Amino acid sequence: MSCSSSSNIVSTNMSVDIRRIGSKILAIIPLTPADGSYTTESGITGGDVIRYDVSDESAKKYVKSQANALNKAEVIGVVESVSDSSMSVVIFGQIQFPAEKFVDEGTPEGASGGNDIYFLSPTTAGAVTSLAPSEPTQVVKPILQRADDGVNNAIVLNYIGYVIGGEIIADDPEEILTSIIEFVDVGQTLPGNVIKVSDTSKTLNVSDYPDLYAKIGKKFGYTEKITFDSDSTIPSTFVGKRLTQKTGTTTSYNSRVSSVDTVTNSVLVSRGFSAEQVDTTKNILVDNIEYTPSTTEITQFNLPKITRSNSTQITVDGSSTTAKISLAMVVKSDRGVNIPGTVSVDNLTVNKKLTTSTNSASTLTDINNTVNTHETDIANIKTKLGLS
Repeated sequence: MSCSSSSNIVSTNMSVDIRRIGSKILAIIPLTPADGSYTTESGITGGDVIRYDVSDESAKKYVKSQANALNKAEVIGVVESVSDSSMSVVIFGQIQFPAEKFVDEGTPEGASGGNDIYFLSPTTAGAVTSLAPSEPTQVVKPILQRADDGVNNAIVLNYIGYVIGGEIIADDPEEILTSIIEFVDVGQTLPGNVIKVSDTSKTLNVSDYPDLYAKIGKKFGYTEKITFDSDSTIPSTFVGKRLTQKTGTTTSYNSRVSSVDTVTNSVLVSRGFSAEQVDTTKNILVDNIEYTPSTTEITQFNLPKITRSNSTQITVDGSSTTAKISLAMVVKSDRGVNIPGTVSVDNLTVNKKLTTSTNSASTLTDINNTVNTHETDIANIKTKLGLS
């Protein structure tokens, strides 16, 4: 967000007043909004660094930031003061920071001969420290610079942070899978690991999203593939037919065929929320004729449509516009590692293929195969020359 003389954001579900006052951008945030759209963590005081936690869509909350993990190191600003009804948060610019909350660690450095840059603390939520985090997975994020002008004693920087990758650290995808993300929707292309869910429900292939299916399963409905015994030949005319199973006189299974595959002797049916799959120990009735199922498999599952108040009024210098707010779900988590630029190992085993590429040489797509080919060629040359 950029501003000139003033800037205000007024949302349909957040009564946050953002102002430019002198050399600072200040947000006046109610501790308890009238519409109950969020809460505020207890114990927040002047000098605390805070973020807006939306990880639980039903329990949004202002909480203290901390540099011990990427998702906790987001920062809205630094609290300058707290009243009975609201807190004043400096998003950027000068601040009167509590002197007792300047935590000085390590050897003093900085332009004035002492500590002058303060980072988000990885050990104490909401705090700053003069010593940058140094452990793998911690986040280095400059928050304040000391600059005393007689009224204010620091400047809120809130620079973009980065994750320390001094060791190889595996990511845990389970922490973010199924998370809901709010974004300003201008028709942009979303990353491949998220799907927009606020426009319509979605049907996904289990084979494409196995981790997501492991979490959601049949909760919102699914597509079932039923394969029949070879003695029960399924014709293409089964499309639209109703399949039923009975336990005594009670119907225990009821669905309608959406498609037929005569090659695999199988049908696809759509099932509702958490509905049970067919019982392969019982015959299926179609037009009062019995057919014997052999296997059942879930091939697709559904994501629900998730909605909320989807417009936010944005006012900049007196001009208003309406932005559409949409929701997306994290549906894939790329399993990977953070690797430093230089790695030294005693032994390295590659089980499949090692590919290299440099600015000064062509890409080698399989080093092992290339070396083996060269060794064979050299052995052949030695044989021809009588050297072996």
